[in-house]
Amino acid sequence: MVGIDGSGNAIAAWMTGSSAIDTASLPAGARKWTKVTTLATGQAVDLAVNATGAAIITWATRTATVADSGTVLGGFAAPVTLGPPPGYPIGHTRVVLNGQGDAAAAWVASGGVDLVATRSPDGSWAPAATLSTTSYGRIDVAIDGAGNARAIFGQQSGPYPNVISVAYTAVRPAGGTWSTPALLSAPGDAADSPHVVADAAGTFVVSWLDTTTGALTVLTSPPGGGFGPGTTFAGAFGDLKIAPGHAVLSFGSNPGPSMSISTEPVS
Repeated sequence: MVGIDGSGNAIAAWMTGSSAIDTASLPAGARKWTKVTTLATGQAVDLAVNATGAAIITWATRTATVADSGTVLGGFAAPVTLGPPPGYPIGHTRVVLNGQGDAAAAWVASGGVDLVATRSPDGSWAPAATLSTTSYGRIDVAIDGAGNARAIFGQQSGPYPNVISVAYTAVRPAGGTWSTPALLSAPGDAADSPHVVADAAGTFVVSWLDTTTGALTVLTSPPGGGFGPGTTFAGAFGDLKIAPGHAVLSFGSNPGPSMSISTEPVS
């Protein structure tokens, strides 16, 4: 994965075949990447970069979820343990970073425990908070310019063997604590692929895929407000991004190879 700061400097982070976590940087205007630096051994790598050049890399080991803070061109400090590792073998980590240095990292630990750790602008990480102990699927997190965070994740619903995943969300005001999770998806939706993005102004956009119908649902929360009516794209799956003034959804027909783009103005 690659991140670019506001000056055009780039950094790449990846896991090698031998599970090394490697990074390299490309200064703005340069044609040659810097020498590769190995940070540690692990997997489930994610990278966040902000406009000022700050960077955070998260990864998982067999015993912990780890974050390493640094800069795009200046290297990284010693890694910090955030909590237990993601569940194996399909674990992942997710990290986001705003312009003033607030950050959040999310992962699903073994046993279906949704965890989120937050970082203040001074670089200190708070202990990971437990959002759910009945996770079913993945978790995603986003943070706005003021440090407000929102997570979206799947929770188990229904008796065995008819268990499905339903989409829940929780919010954390800047400097505060996480709210009680609230149901997002409709009863009976088998929610998968949860996504959430935020812009600096405080708009949050969430999406999830109903694996029963193949429909992708998107909801938008304006700065300081709640979610309005959802928009559904039938027979679709996609990705979600946000840029100043617009949220962008890419999705493809299922079945079929076609790809479409939908945009929504945001505050």
